[in-house]
Amino acid sequence: MKTRLLYVAVAMLAMTGLTASRANATTKTFHLNVSAPSGTGPTGDAGTITLDDSIDGAGVVDVLVTLNPNYDFVLTGAGDALAFNLATDPANPIDPLSITAGFSVGLTNQHESAFGWFDYTVTCSGCGSGGSDPLHGPLTFDVKFGGVTLNSFNANDLGFYFAADLMGPGVTGQRVTGDMGARGGDNPPVQISAVPEPASLMLLGTGLMFGARRLRRRK
Repeated sequence: MKTRLLYVAVAMLAMTGLTASRANATTKTFHLNVSAPSGTGPTGDAGTITLDDSIDGAGVVDVLVTLNPNYDFVLTGAGDALAFNLATDPANPIDPLSITAGFSVGLTNQHESAFGWFDYTVTCSGCGSGGSDPLHGPLTFDVKFGGVTLNSFNANDLGFYFAADLMGPGVTGQRVTGDMGARGGDNPPVQISAVPEPASLMLLGTGLMFGARRLRRRK
């Protein structure tokens, strides 16, 4: 019984530390819902891009791309799996060890079809050429450099914050390939409130969920 209580106490302390570290954390979400004007690519809402500055501490922003059902990452040559800009134009800001299996750091100064030029990209290295062997994801990776914040991600000359080379339903409902873009996200960023002392196992479960995610990413 004493051992069990000790385990619970340790878990509660760990949860308290986790929630305290998230007190000043923010997230920002973008939607991949802009189709190419030609009408030949995917349409609808392909998914979300969430930026989070709390998972790995200061100096790191975690990027999570979650696609909706019936949308997948592809490698058609029209662009990369994800492209974005950073305000200060740092060198090598993407941590290659943090990228989900099947993806890798892509080219810089990449043109994403109708959505313009972007400074940084992540490519679907596990995809086949064209629309073959698509990957659904989710795609995660870290952007790391001194002073990085959620506001370090800015729009390109055409007003797009992100673009992605995807396969999804076209105007006729048939699956097609092509780029989709994301304009401005939540403004201002969503504040994650500080959590009071853990008072239930539900809070503990939430803490363990975030901890499990971090362990999966380290593997």
